[in-house]
Amino acid sequence: MPNDSFSQDPGSGLSGGSWPGGLPDEDPWDEGGKRRSRPTRVLLWLSGANTDILDRFPSDVPKYVGIGAAVLTTSTMAGISCAFALRMALGLSPFFYLLLGVAWGFAIMSLDRWLVVSMQRRDHWYQILPIAIPRLALAILIGVVISTPLVLRIFEAEITTELSLMRSERDSEFLATTQTDERGMRIKALEAEQKTLQATIDTSTDTVDVSTDPDVARIQKLVDTKQQQYDAAEQAVICENEGTCGSGKVGRGPAYAEKVALRDRYRDELSVLNGQLTTAQATARSKATDTRGAAQNTAKGRLKTVETELTDLRTARTAAIANFRKENGKENGLLIRIEALDNLTAHRPALGLAHRFLLVFITAIECLPIIVKFIISVGPANDYEQAVALDGKSRLRAEEERIRHRRAAAIMANAGLHRRRAIGLEIQTEAAEHASEAALNQLKRRMTRDARRNPQAYMNPTAFSPRRPAPARPVPPPRRSRLDNLLGRIGLQQVSTGQHPSGDQYQPYPSNEPIPPSGPFFDGDSGNGYGQWRN
Repeated sequence: MPNDSFSQDPGSGLSGGSWPGGLPDEDPWDEGGKRRSRPTRVLLWLSGANTDILDRFPSDVPKYVGIGAAVLTTSTMAGISCAFALRMALGLSPFFYLLLGVAWGFAIMSLDRWLVVSMQRRDHWYQILPIAIPRLALAILIGVVISTPLVLRIFEAEITTELSLMRSERDSEFLATTQTDERGMRIKALEAEQKTLQATIDTSTDTVDVSTDPDVARIQKLVDTKQQQYDAAEQAVICENEGTCGSGKVGRGPAYAEKVALRDRYRDELSVLNGQLTTAQATARSKATDTRGAAQNTAKGRLKTVETELTDLRTARTAAIANFRKENGKENGLLIRIEALDNLTAHRPALGLAHRFLLVFITAIECLPIIVKFIISVGPANDYEQAVALDGKSRLRAEEERIRHRRAAAIMANAGLHRRRAIGLEIQTEAAEHASEAALNQLKRRMTRDARRNPQAYMNPTAFSPRRPAPARPVPPPRRSRLDNLLGRIGLQQVSTGQHPSGDQYQPYPSNEPIPPSGPFFDGDSGNGYGQWRN
């Protein structure tokens, strides 16, 4: 039966432990024979390094400790940033935003670790770009999200001052809006009507202006005309008496008597008109008094209605202003702080430059794990990376052999002896083909390397001349391989019956001593946990 303990072989990097895929149950040892500290193992796990293989190359340990430290730094900054953001946006208690900050830090830690582990080395640096660019873009996005609360925290004093100015401006704008909206215009109209009604009520009947009455105005016009005539006649009497006009004679003569008679007539007519004017004014005043009283009574009733509506509208406006100021004072979240920072950077160029530099710096720190892994990936492969590549290839070959052997064992369990022999020969032939192909590839690589190192030797025509065949290699002593054990194959011994395509005679029956298969074969008992090819 196949050995299912392959995942527990040394160097597999799949050993158990409280940390998935990384930290072993037993404390590893460094190159000085000292036990590696727990923080170092945590950093190595964060870097995604295979600690079982890395133990063989202690000079590469600091490099991967640095990568793990970068991942830990970004996750710590992410947790702090999340705590700041939750405190500013939601105003939670310290317990909740610290707890959520720790959870967010672990999430970013896992994501950064995945980004680092998923970037594998390629043969050329440009082959890494299709893999690195999306991961770097995601890291930049995460960095911007994480860095924003930290930047807001750093500029908190300036942002608080700007928030006060913004609240004051918003309060002024809201007050202006309340004066020009429908309710404000209605309040203005009611206030004007209230003043008019109050003036009507406060007006006394003694101060009634009757000059606008039609009868009074008509009689007043006649009185004014007659008064002018009387004044002219009086002046003519005086002038005639002095002899400066009229007959030109001084003293009272016939001309003087005529002028006096005319003056007296105008005086009598003026007296009659004045009496009529007084009567008309009294009549008009009486009528105005009655009208004014009715108007005052109407104004008093209307004033009560206006004052009630005006009080309600003013109360509603006052409540709206108070509610706005309350909400405006409570608005202290993340978005308004970002808006305040934008206002500051727009009006203060020095602060804007500092903000941009700080944002780029924190974002670069958040992208540090990806940047470090990319720089390492484009450089020459170190011993650890080469060992990891070889370990992966060895695991792949061993797993392929395990699958092949399990499939063969399942088939052979239901086949007869002749079928087992045919399957065994088929597996042996396939193994020989794999070994031949591997040897041919190795020969091609060696010849290519030699040609690059010494091209003159390959330019000589005799370099490709036929060589004498190499002496035959001694046949190793017969042994039974682990592959035979896995397949349940029995030993084969030469007899006089049966002919193998290679020219040897075999019998399909058990014998005491096994005969090794011809050509290369896979030996699972090499002792290294994986097996190797033998000739």
